Amino acid sequence: MENRREQNVEALIAQGRKWMALQGKPITTERQYLHFVRRFLWFTFSQPRELSSEKKFENWLTHLVLDHDVAESTQGVAFNAVCWFYKCVLNRPMQAVDALRASKPARVRTALPVQDVLRLLDDVRDVSGYPTRLVTRMLYSLAWKITHWIPSSTSLSVPMPSLSSTFTS
Repeated sequence: MENRREQNVEALIAQGRKWMALQGKPITTERQYLHFVRRFLWFTFSQPRELSSEKKFENWLTHLVLDHDVAESTQGVAFNAVCWFYKCVLNRPMQAVDALRASKPARVRTALPVQDVLRLLDDVRDVSGYPTRLVTRMLYSLAWKITHWIPSSTSLSVPMPSLSSTFTS
């Protein structure tokens, strides 16, 4: 029974992959959408057969919020993925869906201000004759350049903090 379900799920995923290609969707969208579609399809096996697709979908979206503590954006992608699947692949658009919506905001990346990083770098000392201070500063400088890279076709420039004074000490 489990093997048959797996074959059915994978056949539906293969159809979804074909539709993605026909629609010219990026590979990242394909992977993300089909990941959520696969999770939803497996979830439906745990639901009573007499429930409508919309009710199973509501239960799954609520399950994502309550049991997996997903962010709003994650639940939004999951919602769009399954709606797309029903509309394009199954040719059966979802009707009204009323699920518990996530209220957890997406994670925001944070970083120390440049001045704080420079103060931390000033505290790095060489260890046992190894140029720890120099290596740390070179790694920071390289990471700065990589993360603030802007294509040369633009006229924008991003100032990099000056580390030259610390290379001389």
